[in-house]
Amino acid sequence: MVDLIPATIGSLHVNHLERTLGVFFVGYMFAAVIYGFIFFSAYIYHSRYPKDPWTNRIMVSSIWGIETAAICFLSKTLHHHLVDLFPFTIGIEEITWPFCVQILLSTVAIFISQLYYATKVLSEKGWTAKATAYIIMTFATTALALGIVVSTEMFQDKILSDMAVRHRKIVAAFHFGTNLLSGLGSFYATASTQRYGASDRWDNAVSLAIRCGGLALVVQAALFAVFLASPQNLYWIPFYLVAARLFTIAPIIILNSRPSADQLQWVDKSDFASIGPSSHSHDITLDSQPNRCSPQKSLLSIKVSQTTRQDSDSDRVFRNVKEDTAL
Repeated sequence: MVDLIPATIGSLHVNHLERTLGVFFVGYMFAAVIYGFIFFSAYIYHSRYPKDPWTNRIMVSSIWGIETAAICFLSKTLHHHLVDLFPFTIGIEEITWPFCVQILLSTVAIFISQLYYATKVLSEKGWTAKATAYIIMTFATTALALGIVVSTEMFQDKILSDMAVRHRKIVAAFHFGTNLLSGLGSFYATASTQRYGASDRWDNAVSLAIRCGGLALVVQAALFAVFLASPQNLYWIPFYLVAARLFTIAPIIILNSRPSADQLQWVDKSDFASIGPSSHSHDITLDSQPNRCSPQKSLLSIKVSQTTRQDSDSDRVFRNVKEDTAL
């Protein structure tokens, strides 16, 4: 192990800190903020959908538990660099074991989120949906295996600059690339089934960016490009930390966007008692089929006019129903 050397005047340069601890701290801050949304979204899900299928509840709980553990290991890594090593200069570029565990946990969390997309697409009809689901699962499984290899190599060699070694760079690049392709398949499958409104451009953009995983796809593409350009530096780490959380929060947001049982019950009740005066007119025409007693077809026309009025003082609902029946 390399001996730690105490810092002297001028030994800690600003440029050096910006390239190491600076970019790592920026990535940690963004990852912590997105984890807050993951925690809150998981809480909303379990509060609103307690009777949801057990597969969805296990998926949300797994993502929440894995992301909680990952952010704890990430905090331990930052504490090691900012507190334990202060004021030493050597050791900043070393990868700690909590960071390696965080890489492994994030890889598993991304695989679970992609597994949700694949099963969701697989339930749809058509050979295109089936093929898309199998493509997503293939790339997601490959990314999981490569992520395990990357974290294992980090455990064995904790020098960050060694990420530029040929075989380690290739494995990590393929790991990021398969995650990118898997996310691209999920984005295509989700965006193609999304309903868009002509007047709701902002809502459409937010849906494509968050629910469909478009923003995670963009950050993952930036991660892939930055890592290929400079694997020995820490510039790629913020993109990795942010992309992993964006991939995992998207399925929870999709589940939370559905109407809950309470909302459906309120909508049903609102059909019978609306606030303020309202009038409804229904024309019902029934064609009765000929039977043994009546060989001819008869036309039954029923016209119902309904007026509903709610008294705000007494909080009563008065209904006047007038039926005109013509036989």
